[in-house]
Amino acid sequence: MSATSFLQGSKIIIFDEYGLFPLGLGRDTIFPFLEEIPSPDEQWKSSDDIGEHPGREILFNLSRIATTNSMFVVANVGDVVPCDSEDPNCPADGRFVLMDLLSN
Repeated sequence: MSATSFLQGSKIIIFDEYGLFPLGLGRDTIFPFLEEIPSPDEQWKSSDDIGEHPGREILFNLSRIATTNSMFVVANVGDVVPCDSEDPNCPADGRFVLMDLLSN
């Protein structure tokens, strides 16, 4: 889709909230689609080696789409943030599940 969009002159591609994973997933079934999103302070360097970004395959692939096609990519992705069970706001499974809007 991104290559086709690029060939048609697009400079940006946007994946909405359900553009990267199926509808109707629950807290446990969505877990395989979640990644720990780096903080804005963390330097994210695009790479050809997915091994440099373990556990961040979605981010790696979005970055590759942008780099390969010389376009901007905006995506609503699932973020998982481990939390301390001592925190009264921490869910029973020990993780917050969030949606983050990312762009390159």
